[in-house]
Amino acid sequence: MKKKVLKTTSAVVLVLLAALLGTYFYVSSGRFIRTQVFPRVAAALGTEVQSGDVAFSAFNHIEIKNLRVGSEADPLLLAGHIRMRYRALSILSGKVEVNEVLLRDVKVAVTPEKLEALTKAAPPEKATPKPSKPAKPLIIAVRNVKVQNLSLSYVQAGGSAERMELLVPQLDLDLPELVSGKDFRLTVATQAKAVVGELVDAEVRDISVDLKGSLGQDLMPTMLNLTVNVKGMAGTAGSVALDGRRVQAAMELAGDGPQRWILKHLNLAEYDHETKDAELVVTGELGAAPPSAALDLAMEIPPGSLLNVVGTLAGGLEFGQTAVSYKGHVDMPSQGSLASRGELHVRDLTLAVPSAGVPALRPLQIAVNYDLGMDLTSHTLTLSRLDATVADGGRDVVAVALDRAVALDLQDPGGAAAAKLSVKIDRFDLTMLNALLAKQQDLRIVSGELNRDVQLDIEQGGRLVVLQIGGGGVEKLVVRQGGKQIGPLRIDHEARLQLVEFKTLDIEHFKVGLVPLAAGAAPAATVFLGGTMELAPEPTGQLTARIEGDGAKLMELAKPFLGELDFAIGQPKLAGRIELDLRQSVANPNVDFNLSVTGIEAESSSLGLERPLALDIETHLQGGLRDGGQVLLEPGYFRVNGFGRDGLVEVSIGKTSFALDDMQTAPGKVEVPLTFAVNDLDLAKLLPFVPNEAGIAKLAGIVKLNGATTMTGPGQTVRLDAKAAIEGLDFSKRDGTALAGPLSPSLDLALDYAVGGVAQINRMGVVLQRTGEREPLLLLDVAGSFDTGMDPDVKNVVSASTRGTVLLDELEKLVVRPERKEAAPQAPAPRPAPGGEKEDAPPPPPNLWIAMGIDVARATYRQMVIEDFTVEAEYRNGKLDLSKGQLLLNGGLLEAKGTVDLRDPKKPDYDVVASATNLPFAPMLSSFMPKAGRFMSGGLKVASIELKGAGFDMASLQDNLVAKVTAQLDRLVVEQLEGTAGRLTDLLLLSLFNMGWSDMNFVGGGLDLAVDKAQFGDHDIHLQQLRLQAPLFLLDGSGSLQFGGAWTPDLEIETGFSEGKAASLRSGGFDIAMDGDASGYHAGPTIPLKGDLTNLRNQAGIATAVLASAGKISRKDAQTADLANQVLGVLKGDKDADAGATLGGILNRVLDKSPQQEKKEEKKKDEKKKEDETTKAIGNLLKGIFGD
Repeated sequence: MKKKVLKTTSAVVLVLLAALLGTYFYVSSGRFIRTQVFPRVAAALGTEVQSGDVAFSAFNHIEIKNLRVGSEADPLLLAGHIRMRYRALSILSGKVEVNEVLLRDVKVAVTPEKLEALTKAAPPEKATPKPSKPAKPLIIAVRNVKVQNLSLSYVQAGGSAERMELLVPQLDLDLPELVSGKDFRLTVATQAKAVVGELVDAEVRDISVDLKGSLGQDLMPTMLNLTVNVKGMAGTAGSVALDGRRVQAAMELAGDGPQRWILKHLNLAEYDHETKDAELVVTGELGAAPPSAALDLAMEIPPGSLLNVVGTLAGGLEFGQTAVSYKGHVDMPSQGSLASRGELHVRDLTLAVPSAGVPALRPLQIAVNYDLGMDLTSHTLTLSRLDATVADGGRDVVAVALDRAVALDLQDPGGAAAAKLSVKIDRFDLTMLNALLAKQQDLRIVSGELNRDVQLDIEQGGRLVVLQIGGGGVEKLVVRQGGKQIGPLRIDHEARLQLVEFKTLDIEHFKVGLVPLAAGAAPAATVFLGGTMELAPEPTGQLTARIEGDGAKLMELAKPFLGELDFAIGQPKLAGRIELDLRQSVANPNVDFNLSVTGIEAESSSLGLERPLALDIETHLQGGLRDGGQVLLEPGYFRVNGFGRDGLVEVSIGKTSFALDDMQTAPGKVEVPLTFAVNDLDLAKLLPFVPNEAGIAKLAGIVKLNGATTMTGPGQTVRLDAKAAIEGLDFSKRDGTALAGPLSPSLDLALDYAVGGVAQINRMGVVLQRTGEREPLLLLDVAGSFDTGMDPDVKNVVSASTRGTVLLDELEKLVVRPERKEAAPQAPAPRPAPGGEKEDAPPPPPNLWIAMGIDVARATYRQMVIEDFTVEAEYRNGKLDLSKGQLLLNGGLLEAKGTVDLRDPKKPDYDVVASATNLPFAPMLSSFMPKAGRFMSGGLKVASIELKGAGFDMASLQDNLVAKVTAQLDRLVVEQLEGTAGRLTDLLLLSLFNMGWSDMNFVGGGLDLAVDKAQFGDHDIHLQQLRLQAPLFLLDGSGSLQFGGAWTPDLEIETGFSEGKAASLRSGGFDIAMDGDASGYHAGPTIPLKGDLTNLRNQAGIATAVLASAGKISRKDAQTADLANQVLGVLKGDKDADAGATLGGILNRVLDKSPQQEKKEEKKKDEKKKEDETTKAIGNLLKGIFGD
C-alpha cells in the first residue's frame, strides 16, 4: 500500500514538475510575447502591434527587433532594436536592478488623428488605493541606458495657415548609471525643426542637455545641476529672423533636509547673437512634503525682438520697442494657500498687426503694483494692494486704485472692513483696440474716446458690494467695416448693481443708449435691463430687457451695412421686449420675446435703377423658451407692399416648437415651417426703374410665386416646394431684339438642401408655351443631386428628360433678332510664329464631378425628326467621358462615344468615335442646305468616323488631327448642282460624255479617307477611295486634298461605263476599254482634279486634258489651245466666242475633225507654247478654286 501511495505521489509530482517546466519555457519564449502579449497590447491601443525576432526570459532579458505599432502604411512607432537586461529576482531583496536599456533606430510619428484614436481606445483610469502604511523605499540600480537615433514627428495637416510640423530628426541619450545613494549624469543631444502655418519656419541644429546630480536612499535628489544649450537657430518667426539666436538655461538645486531644497538659481536667458535679449531669474526654497514654495522672481525683456517672436506665435502681433520688467515674490506655505506680490512695468507698448493693416499704437506706459493672497481652505481672498495706471503721452488714461486692504470670506461675508476700488478712464483712445480686432479683417475703429468712472464699494462688512458705472460713455465713435462706415455716434451707459452677501445680484439700473451725433441729441435706440438674480445655491432670478428706438435713425445708422438699400424715407417704429424667467434655474430658463418693425420705406438709390424704388416693409416675430428647453415660435410674418398692392411679397412663419437640446443632439427634429408668395407682380410696372442703358423698350408679364419650405436644425437642411409662373411674358429692346409673341413659362420645383452639403432635386418641371396656346413648346423634367460645397471628390448627378415633342424650330423662332449686314470677307489671319504675341489664356475648366443623363423622346427641327435621343456622360476634373450618345434621325441611327480632356483649355485632347446606319440625306440637306436639298436625295447604309487630336483651331488640326472616315452609300440622286460643282460636273462629265442630270442616279459606292500628318504629310486629307456607281457610269477616285488655306485637290478620278454606253462612246472616237471589270464597267479616261478648280481657265484646261486622256485629241494638236480658249469663252460668256456655240456644240465640232486635218493644224502652233498654255491653265484652275 505504501509503495502504491509513493508511486502515485511521485507520478503527481513529476506531472506537476513537467507542467511547471513547460509553462516556464513557454512563458519565457518569444512566441509567448508575440501570441499572448502583443494581441492584448494591440487591443488596448486599438491598433496593430507586430515585430520580427523576439527573445525573452522572465528572469534576465527581453530583446525585440523590428517592432511596429500601428498600420503598415502609417505606423505610429517603428523600433529597429529594443533590448533590456535585468535581474528579476533582485526585487525580492528590495532592489530594482537593470543592467542595460537600449533603444536603437526608433521612429515615432504622431498626428492628431492617431492621438484621438489612442485616447478612445485607452481604458478608463482606475483609482489607486492608498497604502495603509508607507512602503519601504526600493534601491534603484539602473545602468547603461542608451537611446540611439530616435526621431520624433508631429504633423497636423491642413491649409497653409493651419498646417503644423514639429520634427526631432535624431535624438541620442546616454545615462551610464542611476543608483540610489550615488552621483549620476544624463546627457541628451538632438536637433529640431518646426513649421507652424505661415508664421514659423525654423530649425535648431544643436540642442544639448546635461543633468548631473545625486540620489538619496529615498530616491529624492540631494543635488541637481542642469545645463541646457539651444543654438544653431535658423529660419523665421513672422517677420523676425532667428539666425544667430540661442537660448541658455542653468539651474542649481541643493538639498536642505529631508525633502526640502534650496533653489540657488534658475536662469533662463535668450540671446540675439551675443546680445542678451531676455532673462528670467528664480531663487528660493522648495518643499515636497507637504508641497511648499517661497520664490523670488525677476524678469527683464529689453526692447528687441523676443516679444515680436511671441507676438508672431500669438497671431501676427508686433511689439516694436516694447520693454517689460517684473519683480515679485510667490509664497505657497502649504497646500491650498497662495500669496503673491510684485511690480510689473511695460514701457513703450506699441502694439501693431501689419498683416491686418493695424498700425502701431502710440507708446503706452503701464504700471501695476499688487499684493494678494488666497486660502482655499478657509475660502478667504485677501487684497492688500492694487494700483495700476495706463499712461498715454504723460497723461493717465486709465487709473485703478484700492483705497485700503480688504479680506473677504467668500462663504460667510460680514467681517470685512469697508473698502473702495475705483477705475477712472479719461479720454481713452479706442483706436488702440484695433489690435484686438486684428482677426476681424474688415472691422476697424476709425475714431472714438471712452470716458468712464467705475466704482466698486464694499459695504456692511462685505455683505454688500455695489458696482456703479457712470461719468460719460463713448464719444465720437466711428467704425468702418468692408469699406463702409458708421458714425459718428455716442454710446451712453449707466448702471448700478448690488451684490448682497455674495448671493443676490440686484440690477437696480442698467441703461445703454445709442445716439447718432448727426441726427440730434435723441437716441436712436435705448436698451433697459432690470431684475434680480440669486447666485446661491444655484443661479435663479428674473430679468427683463426692453428696447425702444427711432427706426429712422437706426436705419440710417445701419444703411452702410445693409447693402444697396437706402432707408432715408419713412418713419419706422421699433418695439421689442425680452423677458427671462430664471426662477427655476439658469439651465432651464423661460424666455419670452416680441419684436415688431413697421413703416419702413426702402428706397433704392444705389442699385443703378433709372429712378428710386420705394417699398413699404413690415415684420413681426414673437416666441419664447420654456422650462425644459422647449422653444416656441408663434405665427409671424414679413410683408412687402408696393406697386399699388398690399402684400406684394409675403413670408409667413408657422407656429412651431422644438426641444433646445435637439439643436445639438438631434437637429433633424428642429423644424421651422415657412410659406411665401409673390402675388401678381406686374413686370410692366418695373420698366420705369430699368436703367436706360439696358435698352429695354417693352416689358410685360404677371409673376406669381407660391411655395412652402421647412428648415431643419440650425444649418441642417431646407426642404423647398415652390411653383412659379409668368403669364404673358413679353419684351423687346430698342435694337430690334424681341420675343416673337408673349410666352407663359412656369416652374415646379421640389428639393432637399443640406446646408454646406448635397442638394437633392426631387422635382423640377419646366413648361414653356406661347400665351393662349395649349400645345407646349417644351416640357422639361430635371432631377438629381449636387454638392453645394463644390467638392471635386463628391459626385453630382443630373438627369434631364422631355415629354411630348420638342419643337426646336419653334424655339429657334422665339427670339427675333435684327438683321445684321454681313461684313466683307477677310483673309484668314496668318498663323503666329512661335514665341510671338501671346493670347489671353482661357479659363481652366471647373474642378467638378458630374454624371449626366439626357433623354429626349421626340423633337422636330424643320424637316428632321429626332427620336430616342439619349446621352450618358461623366465629367470629372476637366475630363468629359461620353459613354453613350444615340439618336434616331428620320429613322436612321446615329451613335457616338469618346472622351474630351479639357484640362488644357487651349488644346483639349479628344478621342471620339461616331457611326451612322441607314441615314437619309434629304432631311439634313433640306434643313441646313435648302438649295442642295431640292436637287439631292438618297442616304448612307453605314458610316463611321474616328477622330483623335489636340486643339480645335486650324493650326492644331493641321498639326495634331488623326482621322478616319468610312462610308457605304445606299443611294444618291443628283438632279442638279449649282456653282463650281455644277459647272465642273457639266463640263467634265455630262457634256463631255453626252449624258444628262437624269443619269446622276447612284445606286452604290463608298468613301474611305484618312488624316494623319505622321503618315501622309503636312495638311493633307488622304482620300483612299471615292466610288460612285450609277447605271451608265462609274467614278472611282483617290488622291489627297490640302485642308486649311487653299484647300487645293490632287485627285485622279477614274471613269468607267456600262457596256452600252461604252460602245456608244467608242463609236464617237473615245478610247474606252473593250473588257469590263468585275462590276461590268469599261474603263474610260481619267479626270484630273488639281489646283484651283474655281479658275475658269483651269476648268477649260482640265476639259482638254480629259479629251487628250480619252484619245480624242493629241497634246501636240494645234487645235488644243483653240479648244481651251473656246471652252473658256463659253464658261465666261465671252462676246468674242462663237455666238451660237454651246459647250456641247464646241466639243462635238472639235471631235468631228478628221485625222488628216488634225495633222495639218498640228504644225501651225509651236509645241512648247501649247504646253506652257496648258500648264498655266492648270495652275490657274487650282488657284481659282481654293484661293491664293
